[in-house]
Amino acid sequence: MSWGRKVVGYDYRLHWYVGSPFVKILAKDSQSCPILVFSFVGFSIILNPLITAFISCFLAVLLVEIIIFASVGFIIGIVFILIGIWPSFVIAIGITGITIIRTPLNIYFHCLITYRTVMLRRNIKLLSFILLPITHILIPPVTLILALTALI
Repeated sequence: MSWGRKVVGYDYRLHWYVGSPFVKILAKDSQSCPILVFSFVGFSIILNPLITAFISCFLAVLLVEIIIFASVGFIIGIVFILIGIWPSFVIAIGITGITIIRTPLNIYFHCLITYRTVMLRRNIKLLSFILLPITHILIPPVTLILALTALI
């Protein structure tokens, strides 16, 4: 039995299918190149369990890493949210409280400056005195809203 004749009749298109379990099906004649037929199919009893074990271990380790990183990220996010939100409410309420406490003094200074300004005409002074309560009543809620949006 001469192997030289078998190799001469070898179909080179089968070269791309080396390692594929379908080599035996794709070969016109399984005797044309027995080395290709046995390269994967013959060792599949050994290689398939090894490949399956490797892929299973790899995916298990990857899944464990994903679970660990996701849980650590979730815990850190919850801690940062709890640390970050509560002080923002306290600071926003503190800023609003300071604004409410300073409101009477701000009204006094607003009236004083409007009354003593020589450059303003009477109609602008009257408009300033009319808008004074509306402006100073709106300042604390606007301050609270801006402090909450800026701090959260």
